[in-house]
Amino acid sequence: MESSYLQVLTILTYVVLVANLVPFLILVPGFSRHRREIRWLTAFLALSFFTDLTSAIFYDLLEINPNYINHLFRLFGIALISPFFYYAVGWRRIKKPLIFVNLIYLVFVVTNLLYIQKIGEINTYTQALLSLIILALCITFFYKLLKELPAQQIHKLALFWIVSGFFLSYAGKFVIYTVTQYMTEIQGDKLEVVWIFHNILTLIGYSLITIGVYINRRSESLTTSAF
Repeated sequence: MESSYLQVLTILTYVVLVANLVPFLILVPGFSRHRREIRWLTAFLALSFFTDLTSAIFYDLLEINPNYINHLFRLFGIALISPFFYYAVGWRRIKKPLIFVNLIYLVFVVTNLLYIQKIGEINTYTQALLSLIILALCITFFYKLLKELPAQQIHKLALFWIVSGFFLSYAGKFVIYTVTQYMTEIQGDKLEVVWIFHNILTLIGYSLITIGVYINRRSESLTTSAF
């Protein structure tokens, strides 16, 4: 049974890689013409794909601990996704709080990496904090959306789908990261089933992001053809 879980987890890992690559490939053409939030999203997707692919190679082919490469995402992911939300929300007053949160997060990541969960382990405390920050940014965007009530139908807004992808994915991941340390240290669980659920959440997130990216591409094409 355990080996079947591992097989499912391995398959899902590569399915998620493809799901990450699809929106990135849609966004790469015409990168310089995208709005600023979309360019930052592209950079985030590139970092995510690079770290996921490299960690899969480390684990499956080289038999090296994949956590070493995953720390790159934990260190720099927030620095790429924060500008995305800053421009997506469009409120200048959140710039300084975002910078402050990024600095606090960086200090926490380094401290956790060196003294608490260490470099060879899954840094669940860092991942939980990252998830919490992204959820707070998603809620800020949804609040702005409700407050301004755009005339355009909400399901036609690219950013609505993109942010919904982040929200649904990281809401579930936040729960996973908060219980993972307990399950591994106290219960001795190897977490195959939990990580399968984690990858399913990631797949759902990328699927919604892809819808948003596709809508964004269509709207940019219509705008370009109008001139």
